[in-house]
Amino acid sequence: MRQSEEKDYTLYYLKNSYWVNYFGNGKEGIINYAASYREKHPNEKLEFFFLPPSINKIFHYMESYDPRFGDTFYDCSWMENFDHAETLSRINCPSVLIHASWSYDDNGILLAAMDGADAERPIHLSKIIY
Repeated sequence: MRQSEEKDYTLYYLKNSYWVNYFGNGKEGIINYAASYREKHPNEKLEFFFLPPSINKIFHYMESYDPRFGDTFYDCSWMENFDHAETLSRINCPSVLIHASWSYDDNGILLAAMDGADAERPIHLSKIIY
C-alpha cells in the first residue's frame, strides 16, 4: 500500500513473501513464472502447475484479500475504537469461550491470546458458559 511499483497485490505478495526464499535459486523462476502467468491470464487466479494445491489455494484467495486489513495489524490499529467489554455485554445468548493452554515466556510475553485472568473477565460480561 505504501509503494507504487507493483499494482498487482498477488505479485507483490509473492515477490515479498519470506516463504519463496525456501526455493533458493528457483525463487526468481517462480516470480518470473507468476508475472508471465498474470500477464497472459489477467482475469484468472494465479496457478502454479508445479506447486502443491495447498500453495495454489493461497493465491486463489489472494484475489479477494484486502491489504488494508493486513495493514491494520502492521500499524496496530486493528482494535482501534473496539470496546471488548461493551461487545461482550451485548451478547444475549449462551456462548462458549474456548480457552486453550497459555504461558508466559522468559521475557514475560504472553504466548496465547489471553491468560487465566483474561479468560475470567468475559464471564461477568455475558452469558458465556465456562
